[in-house]
Amino acid sequence: MKKFLITSLSILSLSSIPFNDVSAVTNDGPDKYIAYNGTVYEASSKSTYKDVDWTYSHYNPSSTTDTVTYQVSRTKSATASVSSSAEFGIMKNGVNIGSEVSLNTSNTISYSVTYSIPPRSKYLLRAGSERVKTNGYIVRYSNGKVSSKKYVSGNWSYRGFSDKVKQ
Repeated sequence: MKKFLITSLSILSLSSIPFNDVSAVTNDGPDKYIAYNGTVYEASSKSTYKDVDWTYSHYNPSSTTDTVTYQVSRTKSATASVSSSAEFGIMKNGVNIGSEVSLNTSNTISYSVTYSIPPRSKYLLRAGSERVKTNGYIVRYSNGKVSSKKYVSGNWSYRGFSDKVKQ
C-alpha cells in the first residue's frame, strides 16, 4: 500500500476533498497519511453561457420611458454522458453549479418579462437560459490511489435570464 507523507497540511489542500470521505490514519511510526476513499469530478473545461431562446427589437420613439411586457418561453434541460443520476450529481458538485431539471430531461416554460425602454432608444430584448458546459473525468479513489477514471461531458441549464442590449 502506498502512503502519502504529510509534513504540513493546509485547509486549501483539502478543499476539494469532501470531508465525509476523508479518514486520517496514523501508523506506528512518525509518518501520517490520509487514506482517501471517494469519487470526485475533475473538470478539464467548464464554461457558462447564455442560451437565448427569445429576442425582440423594440424602438421607443416617444419622450417618455416605455414599459413593455412580453410573454416568452425558454427551455430547461440537462444532458450528460454519465450512467446515473448519482454521477450527474458528482459532476454538478465538481463544477459547483446545480441544474434546474433532472438528468436527460427537457421542458419548456412560458412566463412574462417586463422591460423599461428609455425615450428615443432602440433595444434588443432577450430571454433564455444560463447554461454550463463541461467535460472532464469522474475519478474514484481507493486508499488515496485512483481506482478508476471515466471521461464524461455535460451541458445543463441552471437559471433563466432576461436582459436588453442597446442598438
